[in-house]
Amino acid sequence: MSDTQQGPESWQASDGKWYAPQAQGSGGALPPPPQKKKGGCLKVGLILLGVLVVLGIIGGVLVSMAADEVVEDLESATENKAVDPSNPDTEREDQNVAIGDTVELSGYTTAVKSANFQGAISEFEEDGYLVADVAIANRDDEAQPFNYFDFKLQTPGGQVIDPTFASTDGLLQSGDLIKGGSVTGKVIWEVGAAKGDYFVIYKPDAFNAARGLWKVTI
Repeated sequence: MSDTQQGPESWQASDGKWYAPQAQGSGGALPPPPQKKKGGCLKVGLILLGVLVVLGIIGGVLVSMAADEVVEDLESATENKAVDPSNPDTEREDQNVAIGDTVELSGYTTAVKSANFQGAISEFEEDGYLVADVAIANRDDEAQPFNYFDFKLQTPGGQVIDPTFASTDGLLQSGDLIKGGSVTGKVIWEVGAAKGDYFVIYKPDAFNAARGLWKVTI
C-alpha cells in the first residue's frame, strides 16, 4: 500500500491508496471504503432548532404587542373625554358635546342648537315639554335620509323615550338630504314636570353604535 503508484501493475483502491498486484488477486479483503462524515444530521438539527427559536421570539413579540394594544384600548376608554360620567348609559363611541356644538356621525354633521323646557306649546298641549332646535347636514357623497325619530331623550329616571308629535310650527320632518344638503327643525318630548339632567340622543345609523349626546339640565 502506498500513497503513490509503485509500478504499472499496482492499482488504486476506493480509499485513494495504491496497492501491489497480488493484493488485488489474492482474494484478500479490500480496505474498507472511507466512512462518510456524520455531521449532516447534526447541522440539520441545529438549523431546525434555530428556526424554532426565531419563531418563538416572533410569537412572543406579537403577543406582547397585542397585550399592549388591549391596555391602550382600556386606557383610551377610561380617558375618553367624550364620555360624560354623569350619564350612566354612556358608551365609549358616544360623542358628548355641549348645546350648540356639533357631532359627526355616519356622514352627518348634527347639532342641537338649543334645548329648553316649556310648560305648554299650545292651548291644548300643556303637559310639560323639552323642545330642542336641531340642524342636520349631509357630508356624504350620496343622498342620505333624515328622520324625526333619529332623536331620543334620556330622562333623569333612566328612561329613553321617543319624541312626541306636536302641533307647533317648525317641527322637524323626515326625508332625504342630497350631498351637501341640510335641514333644521324642532324635536319635542313630553316630559311632564320632572326636573334633572336630560340627554338628547342622536343615532342616525342603526348599524353604528356611535351616538351624539347633548346634556340638558332643567
